[in-house]
Amino acid sequence: MNFTKEQRRTMTKALSIKEKSNKDMMLSLLQEGETLLKIAKRKDMPSLSTIHRWLRDDTELSERVALARSQGALYWVEMAIDLTTQDLKPQEVMWAREKISTWKWLATKLLPQFSEKSHISTHNKHEVVTISWSGTITKCPECGWANSKEIGSEVRGLSEGDTNNTEH
Repeated sequence: MNFTKEQRRTMTKALSIKEKSNKDMMLSLLQEGETLLKIAKRKDMPSLSTIHRWLRDDTELSERVALARSQGALYWVEMAIDLTTQDLKPQEVMWAREKISTWKWLATKLLPQFSEKSHISTHNKHEVVTISWSGTITKCPECGWANSKEIGSEVRGLSEGDTNNTEH
């Protein structure tokens, strides 16, 4: 079937709009606790391989998915809390305990506030990092950096001409 340029452009635009709509829907579903596997099985959504291609090719989308997953993990934390307040039959207790254990594990992996490890966070994009080392290098042969100490004719026992092998 041969299409005109205008028809191809229109179809491409329609596909682009559909793809954006699918991505937005995927993010919404992830925020509501759905998994990518479940999302990909929906009739109105693309396959799992297509979703993974999107994530590989689009760094911004990948970051948005990570945030949506974290938000979705809060859904499962709330489900665990709700489950603990229900009256259960004795035969349902083990299954409920397993669900809570799984949801708790997920929360510790996706949500720093539930993790047993301490996390460092910063709101300052311009962090100061100090790197120090000890050694006897007094001058860089590439950029001319010099230590404040008096520069001698030898660095670590190498003559001045051999310092090209020294890294800084």
